[in-house]
Amino acid sequence: MDTALRATEYIFARNCRTNGSTVPRGRAAARPWSREPSRWTATYTEEVENGKVSSKGHTGGDVSFHFWAWMFPVAIALHNLEEAIWLPAWSKIAGKWHRPVSSSAFRFAVAVLTALAVVVTAWAVLAGPQSVGAYLLAGYALAMLLNVVMPHVLATMVLRRYMPGLSTALALNLPVTILLLRSSFAQGYVSFPTFVYYGVAVCAALLTSIPVLFRIGEKVGSRSTPFHPR
Repeated sequence: MDTALRATEYIFARNCRTNGSTVPRGRAAARPWSREPSRWTATYTEEVENGKVSSKGHTGGDVSFHFWAWMFPVAIALHNLEEAIWLPAWSKIAGKWHRPVSSSAFRFAVAVLTALAVVVTAWAVLAGPQSVGAYLLAGYALAMLLNVVMPHVLATMVLRRYMPGLSTALALNLPVTILLLRSSFAQGYVSFPTFVYYGVAVCAALLTSIPVLFRIGEKVGSRSTPFHPR
């Protein structure tokens, strides 16, 4: 019971600060069932003064952004893993939806793109709001959000054949990228119109880099193939 009352008082103090009211102090902050000063109210007041609680009332500052930022490379890794296993074989019957690609070339490309996601995420988290890293991460998230629809959903519908990567695109990439972009804007990591510029640039860079990574992967794969003399 005492814990519940203290929690209620803590929330009351937070709402006072959020609504612009004065947080009670001293005897004014005392619990009605006790003459002792309120530890919960004092704790919240101290958090506000030290910047641990924002004027909007949420604690932890960048917790939401950091969580979804690190969920992004996790989602990308699992999505790329699904594609790496099944997409090379699918590409041979995909027609205009995907050029045929060898397993070695495709796996090299997705390994580089996954590593890139980790690097960009670390850059954004360490550099903070309005940094180049934050905008690159947001642009990468936008690219992967668009990738859910094109080609995964559209190719599956048109070909009437499952495109590898569709499940992880819908179950992981779709919610993670939306929530990452939402937290990026809500917590001031990115803003318009700069996001638009970076978003277009990152999407274009990723599209043009994929064929290059395929060619490099083909060369790396051919060099690593063991020689069997006849």
